[in-house]
Amino acid sequence: MQLRDLVQQSFNSISAHKLRSALAIVSILWGTMAVVMLLALGEGFYQANSAQFQRFLSDTITVYPGATSTLGRELPPGWSSNFNHQMLTP
Repeated sequence: MQLRDLVQQSFNSISAHKLRSALAIVSILWGTMAVVMLLALGEGFYQANSAQFQRFLSDTITVYPGATSTLGRELPPGWSSNFNHQMLTP
């Protein structure tokens, strides 16, 4: 079979089964739209959460216990000390 015959047979099959062809086209479009919408929704959630974390983390200092040297009083393992930004400014 040549390419011309295959194309002609394809168009004959599509025109003979119009409902099946229409449903196949609709299902392909629907699936593509669903994938694009899910990707956009996921990217939107990612950007919103990342912006919130950036705002939260910009004013946060993380202190890990078990440092090798300290300038202040040493706390036993498992204890924590609370402070705020007013303690850091003169």
